[in-house]
Amino acid sequence: MQVEQPTRQLWRTGRTSIFVAALALAAATAWADHRFNLTVPGRPDLSSSAVLSGNVLTVTDATGRSFRYTRRPQFDTPDGRYHAFFNRRQDQFIRWPVDNQGSMLVGDETGLLWRRSQQRIVPVDRVAPGPGRPIIPPGRPAGLAHHLDTTIAAGNQLVAHIDNSGTLRVYAGGEDHWELFEGASAAGLVPGAPLAFIEGAGGRPRILTVNSAGRLIQVSDRSGVTPVFPEIRLMPGSAFAVDQTGPNLLVYAIDDRDRLLEMEPGTRRVDLVASDPELMAGGPLTVAARAGRSRGTQTLLLIDRRGLLIRYDSGPRGWERTPVATGFVPGSQIAWFATDAPSRPDYVAAVDWNGEIQMLESTGPGWSRIPPPPVRLTPGAPLSIAATPDGPLLSAMTQSGTWMVWWNQPAGGWTSLELARGFPLGAPVRISTATATGFAVDLRGRVIASHRHDGVWHAYVCRPDVDYTPRLVDRNILPNPALPPATVRLANNGQEDLHVQIVDAAASSAPRELRIPAGRTVQERFERDAGARIVETYLVPGPGGTWIEQTDEYDLPPQPRYTLVVWAERVTYQYIDRRKQKPIGALPGFDLKTHVSVGVIPLPPGPALQNGAVIDLLREASFRNNPGAAVWYGPPSAGPTVVPEGADGTAPPPGIP
Repeated sequence: MQVEQPTRQLWRTGRTSIFVAALALAAATAWADHRFNLTVPGRPDLSSSAVLSGNVLTVTDATGRSFRYTRRPQFDTPDGRYHAFFNRRQDQFIRWPVDNQGSMLVGDETGLLWRRSQQRIVPVDRVAPGPGRPIIPPGRPAGLAHHLDTTIAAGNQLVAHIDNSGTLRVYAGGEDHWELFEGASAAGLVPGAPLAFIEGAGGRPRILTVNSAGRLIQVSDRSGVTPVFPEIRLMPGSAFAVDQTGPNLLVYAIDDRDRLLEMEPGTRRVDLVASDPELMAGGPLTVAARAGRSRGTQTLLLIDRRGLLIRYDSGPRGWERTPVATGFVPGSQIAWFATDAPSRPDYVAAVDWNGEIQMLESTGPGWSRIPPPPVRLTPGAPLSIAATPDGPLLSAMTQSGTWMVWWNQPAGGWTSLELARGFPLGAPVRISTATATGFAVDLRGRVIASHRHDGVWHAYVCRPDVDYTPRLVDRNILPNPALPPATVRLANNGQEDLHVQIVDAAASSAPRELRIPAGRTVQERFERDAGARIVETYLVPGPGGTWIEQTDEYDLPPQPRYTLVVWAERVTYQYIDRRKQKPIGALPGFDLKTHVSVGVIPLPPGPALQNGAVIDLLREASFRNNPGAAVWYGPPSAGPTVVPEGADGTAPPPGIP
């Protein structure tokens, strides 16, 4: 069925035109900050903190004084284990260990005399971008999980995403006709990053996203790119939530200091909702946007570092925090459909660590579970949820990359339907019940629009290179000849025991865990994806206004599958009783070892993961430069370890630095 052409008022038209003028926006390079505590056991008065940001090391002592040290590579240790920094005001050098553990070396102004500091370096978890977008991918990922957003303006439905090149792409149309309005070619957009439509002046749509410098920006067809709250630093490409009622716009996000903020661009107001070390910086959150509700009564949902589903409600006494459920992947996404009518329930859904969909409904302050569809998905996979007269409708990608929908039946139970195949694992989807249309981005980076008409779903390919919208009739994935598994040795060449979680994107269960003692190597087998051929059949315009079938074939590269999450079992607390005459019953000295994030290592796909390879875990994690990213996967199941004084053969350090 053909619909009338989109109106030409909101966005500059023409397939090759752009709705945002090309901008030469300079992208500021954002160094990742690494934070540390510098502790002396038994001497809290001698404790300090440090922030390592690129070529600058800032040390803050117990009195709050800060000292800025800058890089001096010529004074690095010959073996490369320590990097040198210098403070001209103090005439003092610091050599900082490249593995961010142990103690630093302190030198005089000559750089010749060095002593070891008694302060121990304890990393403070820093959160890197979430697993939906590879932190440091092994080459160019075959399929990036793109976030999308949709809106309706002047009778047209709009859908937007940021493609692999960092270009914002917007399609407008409906049902079986979609037209491209190419986005900004400015630098600084993060491929696949979350984005949101908002309503600007005169009803003109605008887009919000967080750029590579960690700044919230607004993109419009008139004013180009405008920073929003430039003083607020977020994680590059991080998630956020938007609540707009008429001209009143509120934005919620967790900044790089683990603070949940409420920001009102119209008044430049920034309020603290919560400051909690369990919050995931840059992590997804969702807000209930209900028509007709009173201003100042918002409800937020998010999943924290511990995998707890948390609800925040605003009220006369401020924000109240309520735990709702547990067992989820830290920082994973939540699908929430909030209704306007008090008699109709809200629906919430998320995928837990076992790959099972957990569904909740609420008609008030409480929540109750409802039976979900009987399916296993990738743990933490995003969902889309909408409401129908019969109940909730769910949509997600399966572990085989198949786009599915499930909807409630009046007699109970769920009915499922396959919409299309060939999508990245964990690809976000959007379903609009107002237009009976769903959207997703496939492995080739193309937006697929699936429209329901007379009870039947049809998929259409939004392509920028043609003047029509091909209907996708069939898509088959033909696997290449299988590759044998690769046997890989995981080496711990450090002085601390390591815990390694092996995250398998094709598994519907919690990660497998290994404990590798210091100086030891273990051997593991990994399955390897061989890639595939994808055969697509379309309906395209033929002679005389007819529609004919056309077949395309293309190669699908091997897909990434495994990620190694590395934790160090590190002493983070010591109790030492230095009294010579200890009373009876005195607490003996001990070390408390807890799990500290070392880094996340995505393994290369297919033949790039070679049989017989040896992976130096500490070296690889240091090279990846993503300390703190492990918190997105949750800590190892083993708890903290108490080691009696002297049990590990080490003497307690002196109490004076």
